[in-house]
Amino acid sequence: MNPRFFTTLCVLPMILGCVSDTRNRIGLDAIALSRAAVVDPPDLPAPPNGNWARTAMLYFPNRFMDLFDVVRAGVEAGPGIGLDLMATDHLRFGAMNRWSLGLGLQTFRHEPYKEGSEKYVEFGPAAWIRDIAGTPWLMDPFDVRVELHAAIVGAHVAVNAAELFDFFAGFALFDFRNDDMR
Repeated sequence: MNPRFFTTLCVLPMILGCVSDTRNRIGLDAIALSRAAVVDPPDLPAPPNGNWARTAMLYFPNRFMDLFDVVRAGVEAGPGIGLDLMATDHLRFGAMNRWSLGLGLQTFRHEPYKEGSEKYVEFGPAAWIRDIAGTPWLMDPFDVRVELHAAIVGAHVAVNAAELFDFFAGFALFDFRNDDMR
């Protein structure tokens, strides 16, 4: 189809005053189609917070923080027994009964400690028994996680797939998890 004919076809309803009717009937934006025939220089996208200087200044600190959001780990001490295996919140098997204190890397955005008691039994997305008091470890619905507590010591390792995507998307200034400093 000839581009000039197509442009005229799209602009004609605007001239006649039927733009909104045309948009609703054929589901197309007549203005955007008419501009498609003319090559315009691309507009620069606005930075996420509206300030280019601030975005540039925080670019590397945000990538650093995103990198440390990907993996979390911790150790704890206290009486208890249990196992928790998790591949996202919908594929989970966990049974835990413990009281413990712990330290670990829980990203730089969260407290690095855990204290409290936990009693739970979970399978899939369902929780049958859930009694948690105190400050538990950080858990995210997108975690792939292994946690074990035997007698008086326990440990966990978690990798967050969503944070990994957020880390790589951050190089293009896309903040999928909405956790970058602004």
